Amino acid sequence: MMSFDQLVSYFLPAVMRQNKTHPQHDEFRVIVSSALFAIPLMFLFPVFLLLLHKPVVGYFINDILLIIMLISIKVYGHYRIPMTITALATYFIIYGWISDSGLIYSSNVAILHIYLLAAVWADRKYG
Repeated sequence: MMSFDQLVSYFLPAVMRQNKTHPQHDEFRVIVSSALFAIPLMFLFPVFLLLLHKPVVGYFINDILLIIMLISIKVYGHYRIPMTITALATYFIIYGWISDSGLIYSSNVAILHIYLLAAVWADRKYG
C-alpha cells in the first residue's frame, strides 16, 4: 500500500521528486499534500449537504478541479492557473451557500475572501 508521502511524491514534478533541495520543492509539496487531503473531504461533505437538501454539484466540480490541478502539477510543473480557477469556483460555491444561510455579514465571508487571496497569491513572486 502506498503511503501518503509516496503519494505526494508521485504528484510532484519529476525534477522536484528527485531533488529535495529544489527551491520550489516545499512550495509544491504543500500544495500537493493539501489537495490530496482536501479531495476525500470534498467528496464526503456533499453527503451531509444532501441531508440538508442543499445543492452538491459544485462540490464535485471542485473535486474535479483539484484533480486537474494535481495532473497539471505532475505533467507541467505548474499550478497557478488551475489553482486560481479552483479558488474562484470554490468562492462562488461557498459564497452562494453563505448568502443563502443568512450569514452574509458574518466572519465566514471574511474567511472566504482570505482563502481566495491566499490561493491567488500563494506564489512568492506575486505576494
